[in-house]
Amino acid sequence: MEEQGNPNRFELVYELLNEIENNQITIVSMFQNHHTVTMKKLMKMQEHDEIVDMVNQIFERRISRIEEALCKIEGKIN
Repeated sequence: MEEQGNPNRFELVYELLNEIENNQITIVSMFQNHHTVTMKKLMKMQEHDEIVDMVNQIFERRISRIEEALCKIEGKIN
């Protein structure tokens, strides 16, 4: 009787191993997809930060010009 049980056990073990392998493949695929999405989001954030930096530089220049104009006006008043 034990000899008949062994093939069934081996089949069960092989089925379980195949299930584990399929689960691992699925998990790896999910992680790769998540990594790709995360990298795209990071790139978008970097682009956004670069745009914000450029806008800030423009506003800083404008503010500097306004300050200079105010100083000239103040000099003329005094």
